Amino acid sequence: MSPVTPSHALPPDTPSTQKRAGPRPLPLHIANAYTLWMSGAASLPLFMMDGLQTHPNRKKEAAALRHELNNHKIEDLQHAVIQKGQQRFQDFLNGVDAYRHSPYRRQVASPPVFAKYGTTRLLDYGVGDYGGGTNPQQGATIASQPPVIFVPSLINPAYILDLHEQHSMMRYFAASGIRPLLLDWGAPGVVEKQFGLREYVTDRLVPLIRDVAERCGQPVILVGYCMGGTLSVAATQILRAENVISAIALLATPWDFHADRSPQSWQFLEMIKTTHDAWQQIGYMPMDLLQLFFISLDPTLSDRKFRRFGRMQPDDKKAVHFVAIEDWVNDGHPLPLKVADDCLRDWYMDNKPLGNQWQIGTHNINAASIDIPSLVVIPQRDRIVPHDSAMALAKQLPHCHTIEIAAGHVTMVSGERAKEILWQPLKQWMMDYFNKKSE
Repeated sequence: MSPVTPSHALPPDTPSTQKRAGPRPLPLHIANAYTLWMSGAASLPLFMMDGLQTHPNRKKEAAALRHELNNHKIEDLQHAVIQKGQQRFQDFLNGVDAYRHSPYRRQVASPPVFAKYGTTRLLDYGVGDYGGGTNPQQGATIASQPPVIFVPSLINPAYILDLHEQHSMMRYFAASGIRPLLLDWGAPGVVEKQFGLREYVTDRLVPLIRDVAERCGQPVILVGYCMGGTLSVAATQILRAENVISAIALLATPWDFHADRSPQSWQFLEMIKTTHDAWQQIGYMPMDLLQLFFISLDPTLSDRKFRRFGRMQPDDKKAVHFVAIEDWVNDGHPLPLKVADDCLRDWYMDNKPLGNQWQIGTHNINAASIDIPSLVVIPQRDRIVPHDSAMALAKQLPHCHTIEIAAGHVTMVSGERAKEILWQPLKQWMMDYFNKKSE
């Protein structure tokens, strides 16, 4: 393990103190917040005439507010709304500026590489100082530790599961007598730029699973997160006759891609279809374009979170945690063109996984045929993978245990309460499985 200098100890002229370019794409975040707050005064007359759409749970509250505001001149009300909107927008800008100038930078030494295929690496947290076989308190050698492969999404970097040394899902499992291995897809290289979903499954994920099972002398447990869960289901289907996967856990994994889709997300998909030729010429889908999709799922999220962050002290633990996650959100590589095409066509447009029509090479992916123990964890506040999308997978898996947790898509794996709401229950499920297996 190489020593790492804490970011707070770095001299002021190092890259860690330079302001960030994000949140990405920055102009869109600013324009979105500006439109949100500056449209308030223009919308006020419509509100007073009950001409705006109101959430059903807020109709009585809105009616009471209109009744109260009827005692004031519309011009005075609009002036007050403009002033409040300007202040809210300034609060947003202050939060963005505080984030861009935060001194925090992720300074984490990488674990050993278990195996490498192209630009894809499998990182081994089960050895050395990560809590593995060299720790005498573990009471187990590396060879006897159950191997667990964590498979993240292709879109954002893998280190959301190893956010920093004081808050890391991987290090937590490494200290629990399990050998966690994190699949890091990496930036697409010359070969990977031609990949679709099929190649990432058959030429990267499947060989790595075989490699781990052979070298560790026992089947692995797969833990797939988000899109990584969907790909893990495909790999499990392909390898079902080889006895190299003993169980599978799926965290916030989409399966019904038409479930609870918002009007904004459908509009985004239509925009992607109409601009398809443009990014075909580019040869990949830019990360900033992917960010448009996430923004469309909750257009007010960016404004809310940066105004809240702007009220925090820079060295506050919550502020540092916010910056760590936000850096991850704005990190990532472009998607290979075929991957983007496959996701758009097979998943979001044709919804093939739900109807058992998704093909990976010659394999038809059918979750109902996966007869090993499985766990599906569904975050109740997930906007990226709606509840019913993940529940559709749980209903198809024949030996499935389901857990619903009070969290969002990202906070479930790396939020401040992730240890108690996800890491511990996931570890307990694994321990129960190992104990039952040894009986």
